[in-house]
Amino acid sequence: MDEVIVKGMPEALRYFIVSDCGIPVSAFHIIQGEDLPEPANQLLNHPVDMTSTLEKYHGSKLYVDCLRREISRRVYLREVFLKAQKDDAIVEYGVIAIVLDSFSDDQQKVIQAAKIPFGGLLHDFKIEFKSAPVCYFSISAEFLKDTPFRKLKGELFCGRFNQLSKISGESIAWIMEILTPPFH
Repeated sequence: MDEVIVKGMPEALRYFIVSDCGIPVSAFHIIQGEDLPEPANQLLNHPVDMTSTLEKYHGSKLYVDCLRREISRRVYLREVFLKAQKDDAIVEYGVIAIVLDSFSDDQQKVIQAAKIPFGGLLHDFKIEFKSAPVCYFSISAEFLKDTPFRKLKGELFCGRFNQLSKISGESIAWIMEILTPPFH
């Protein structure tokens, strides 16, 4: 039986994280939100989307640098860096699973263009949603093998798994969000 990263996570996302992104399930060390160090606690431990949180924190709009993407059973998966427009700094490493059927054809095209962070798109589309962090974790840099952070051997990064839902309760996305240096 395959290991579970966190209960309720869509299998397509777990498989993408493990198989495509190369991050083993054992790399995630679940921690309590209140145990997150600052500023990770401030940036992760809240029920708000990360796009708006990181834009406020960094004083810059963000854009997506897409590393890889695929569609699996109408779930759009992508591995990305969120970067600050003002200086191109990577502010988050993330993997997201988006339920495409929750969006119109035009919205799906914008989502799949992979230019604007998903939280920003939800605001642009004027879709009311709930952000509900499922758990928080730490992960060692060497497990982030396809990123520039793998060279920081021994460094721990903080992150969260977050579920976004429409106000009606319909799940629209699951996200693995990892803060990048010096915000870990």
